[in-house]
Amino acid sequence: SNQVRIRVQSLMDLTGLTTQDAEELARLAGLAQTAAVKALLSKAANAVQISVAAKAPSPAAAASAPAPVPTTRTPTAAASSGKPTLPITTYAWDQTSGNVKIYVTIPWLTESAAEAVKVSYTSNSMRLEASGDGAVNVLAIALAEDIVPEDCSHKVRAGRVTVSMKKKAAQNWSHLTAKEKSEAKKSLDPAAKADDDPAASIMNMMKDMYDKGDDTTKRMIAEAWTKSRST
Repeated sequence: SNQVRIRVQSLMDLTGLTTQDAEELARLAGLAQTAAVKALLSKAANAVQISVAAKAPSPAAAASAPAPVPTTRTPTAAASSGKPTLPITTYAWDQTSGNVKIYVTIPWLTESAAEAVKVSYTSNSMRLEASGDGAVNVLAIALAEDIVPEDCSHKVRAGRVTVSMKKKAAQNWSHLTAKEKSEAKKSLDPAAKADDDPAASIMNMMKDMYDKGDDTTKRMIAEAWTKSRST
């Protein structure tokens, strides 16, 4: 839509953009057909979320402000506490050479409810649980790269949680989640795409045999291909 195009063209000025704008950018990233466009839209969505989190009002100001856009969906399961579980589907992330930060918006959260937030880490995953408002909000991520669990932490502020994780190796992460990294690799790797398409896999194998074969092999493959096309 014209509105979305205007939003994307003016992302350098994040004034006035909201969580809803970030969700729309994330949705468009999911629909993108090329890795470059997907990465651009994902980066824009992260930038908007970080901007929104930085401008979050104090508890006193929040009392008079409009209700923020929820970042969760309909309950899908019961938590061990007996409360329904709400998966957190919208978040932002940022990184330095040594650390990764995840910014999670939880509208009902207050600083006095910090004990309601639990975050656990493994060498390649993190899980956040925030219990309150009649449900347990959960964000579970299988990370694209390894972290150092004992050097990870989180901070709770009104309406949001910031998770800080130390990278095992000081390097730039191309993606936050293992799923995103795998999908990006597959989109750039013809062989990986072929794994999902048996016909394409066979064609790639025959092409490789033809390219590497001698004259006799090439003639046999060409004859077989001609016959298959004529039947």
